[in-house]
Amino acid sequence: MEDSRYYLFQVMQRYENSDGISFPVYYQNLHETGIDNKFIFAVVNAFDEIKFRDSDFISFPIELIVDYIQRTHIYYLQKAIPDIKKTILLLAKSYERGHPLVNDLDLFFIKYQTELEAHFYNEDHKLLPYVALLNNAQKTIKYFHTWLLKKNAYSITNFVNDHDDTQTDLRKIQNHIMMYHPPRSSVISYRALLSQLRMLEKDLYVHSSIEEFVLIPKALQLENMLIEKVRANLHLN
Repeated sequence: MEDSRYYLFQVMQRYENSDGISFPVYYQNLHETGIDNKFIFAVVNAFDEIKFRDSDFISFPIELIVDYIQRTHIYYLQKAIPDIKKTILLLAKSYERGHPLVNDLDLFFIKYQTELEAHFYNEDHKLLPYVALLNNAQKTIKYFHTWLLKKNAYSITNFVNDHDDTQTDLRKIQNHIMMYHPPRSSVISYRALLSQLRMLEKDLYVHSSIEEFVLIPKALQLENMLIEKVRANLHLN
């Protein structure tokens, strides 16, 4: 139960700034937020599960999935990553200048943040707008014509082929950190850093699973439906 409350807090931080959510939010007053309760339950349960269950998310509209992914990108870059960097700075104060662990952490996070930003930029400026276009194209002729003009420039297959893993490096750096014993004065920050990294790894796992097993299949279904519509029109003409 304690873990579930912690995961709920992590998830709800994505909605805090733009939706005026006041903390703490508990399960009993989740309905007061105006957010889809069933969706939040599904996400929190995904944190708790050993294996991701895509069946828990099939019923949710694609707009809700896209919104969550966009909010999660912002949460990572504006909250989760900066918090980890603060802990690294705090931990570094307990080591002598030039200590290999401090140097390795600095180099790792400069590289990791750069790669994560590039990863999210690609999704925010290519994948997610394209998915939104697919969703609108099935509803109105205006967006259908817009999709026709853009369908050769991008496809869901492009994303699947280019999609990279953002979790493996986090596991590696955790293993690297555990090779060093912290000074007595930095045990708390040392443990806090490992806890933050494990949480980010779990969060990224849920995030990437929602993309891979929920969003992409839904988008592919829409894309194939629109392609079939084009083929049917060509056949009729």
